[in-house]
Amino acid sequence: RFRCSSACDAALFAMADDASAEGVEVAAVAAAAAAGGPFEGGAAPLVAVVTTLAGEDVGRFELASGACVADLTDAVAERTERHWLSHTLLAGGRQLSDPTEPLAPLLAGDDAPALTLLFAAERNFALASMGAALEGELAGQVDKPLLRHDVAFPAEDWGEGLFDVPTDKAPGTVLAGHLKNICTEWAGDCAQSTFLPGDNSVVVRLGGDGARLTRLGFTYSPWDRNYGRVCSISVSVDGETWLDVGEVETPYCTERGNPAEHSVETKFVDVPKDLGRVPQRFAKFEWQHYMGGRRLYFLYAVGYP
Repeated sequence: RFRCSSACDAALFAMADDASAEGVEVAAVAAAAAAGGPFEGGAAPLVAVVTTLAGEDVGRFELASGACVADLTDAVAERTERHWLSHTLLAGGRQLSDPTEPLAPLLAGDDAPALTLLFAAERNFALASMGAALEGELAGQVDKPLLRHDVAFPAEDWGEGLFDVPTDKAPGTVLAGHLKNICTEWAGDCAQSTFLPGDNSVVVRLGGDGARLTRLGFTYSPWDRNYGRVCSISVSVDGETWLDVGEVETPYCTERGNPAEHSVETKFVDVPKDLGRVPQRFAKFEWQHYMGGRRLYFLYAVGYP
């Protein structure tokens, strides 16, 4: 098993304190090469024994000799039934950010560093409070709810991990009243809604170095008249080269419907695994064809740091 000095122990507990401050659950990973001789093929398997800092057993993971960081995080995700992106490995305080990094060199020798596994909670990174901002024609619209879902539905009142509009607030007129009560500046459709610009697209730049995304979505008003019923979503690391994530249909209920009789809807598209492993800094929502009357309430870029 890994052996760790007192200094290393102190560093791990310091990291645990930092993680706890961020609302992150921390688990220590003790890993060792399998006992006994090599199996068929000439290479001994790699064995990782995962426990929490509190000593709770997470599991023992036997991996092929050529396993990489992604193999261990995927195995832990399957065992714990948590999203594979929620696991971040640290080795001696260094984040193992490259999912293709081989595990064997990390497990070799008596002085191999202890591994620490961080379980992070999903977050919405399309928030002004987290540094997100709109690009292009909408860049000046900084005070609307679009990037302020956490203001409209604060965690202390609605709980963590809310990426939608609560059912009892979803009827059009109810949501309008709620937003007005939250912020006096959010009075009326024009103040509460973000109308699509002429090019039918919304581009959001995420704060900092971006995020590893699991899904992208938005809350819209299906009772409005519109003709662009498919939204194409893409991501980018630099704002220039865009990679397709997928499409989502945005049907409408009726022409110029009554918001008292209809509710807002939230639509999501899952981010493919290969794109999710790479921190993305930009997300684009683009509707096809004419979009007269399309209104958006909130954007979501859900994932992990």
